[in-house]
Amino acid sequence: MATPPKGTLFIGLDLALRTTGLAYGTWNGTRADGIKTRQLQCPDNLRGVKRLLWWRRELSKWTVKRHPVAVAMEGYAMGAKLRTHQSGELGGVAKVLFQDNNVSFRVVPPATLKKLATGRGNASKSEVLASAIRRLHYAGSSMDEADARWLLEWLLQTRLHPKRTKLPKDHLAALEHVRAE
Repeated sequence: MATPPKGTLFIGLDLALRTTGLAYGTWNGTRADGIKTRQLQCPDNLRGVKRLLWWRRELSKWTVKRHPVAVAMEGYAMGAKLRTHQSGELGGVAKVLFQDNNVSFRVVPPATLKKLATGRGNASKSEVLASAIRRLHYAGSSMDEADARWLLEWLLQTRLHPKRTKLPKDHLAALEHVRAE
């Protein structure tokens, strides 16, 4: 990939119906600066299409209107038992929004994200959080933000500068398994 223009925004998204983890950093010409995390909280009273419309507007504010060069979002947890249809609808809303607005995005399977973070594709959310604190100097306590931070790290490692964070070899194997949607 060609070096992105200075000021380009990179985003990691851990999508969920109620609370989405978001991590972002700006390319300064030589590295990503100002990496931050936050949670986007959907109002509790929204359901169905109204909730999807709210998420489309919120995701648009953070992606389309800021012109990121790339977004990495976590893929579906295929073994999940609750709200799988609703989660699939939210993922579809995000993908269509990005596609319609020429936002480059990658969907990172959960096992790939966990392998990058911990070296194991079946790690727990708390292990991913602990690894974000230890390896990425994440100062928060949100598992959603930690996942988003690792998604951002995946994006930065694959699109900008490999080996920016020192990771063991078994963790780095996770960088090779994701294709464009």
